[in-house]
Amino acid sequence: MSHKAAFEALYVTLKDIRHKNNTMGGMTMVLAGDFRQTLPVIPRGTRADKIQACLKSANLWYGIQRLGPRTRMRFHLNGDPSSQQFADNLLKLGNGAITPDNQDGCIEMQSIGRVVKTEQVLKEAVFPNVAPHFIDYSWLCQKQFLPQETKMSAS
Repeated sequence: MSHKAAFEALYVTLKDIRHKNNTMGGMTMVLAGDFRQTLPVIPRGTRADKIQACLKSANLWYGIQRLGPRTRMRFHLNGDPSSQQFADNLLKLGNGAITPDNQDGCIEMQSIGRVVKTEQVLKEAVFPNVAPHFIDYSWLCQKQFLPQETKMSAS
């Protein structure tokens, strides 16, 4: 997710360019994503810094009309019960219904999804039978995974 300052700069710029005092200069903006799960990357920042930098902390957020999904597409497309459980766990995580497993406030991935031991196992799980389907764009689009947060070192 982008830093809230990027949206605030866009807000001011559009108002100036279009000579209108409306939100975003009177333009309709469409933003997509799950704002409960994606925080901006703040090098060497604390959790509070990341939350303060997200769009939901901006004054603009109160003027945004939010629309939510009506269908859990992962379950709808695959018809797989494990996909249903994964989707439910993601919603619980986003709603704060999954409590941390340990004292440092972290949530172990085992309580959300399936953990694999090697990169090869992950590739085989995400892209089974990739060779015969490699040129099928729609098949590739259905395959996805959520990356973990990148830890930045002060080197």
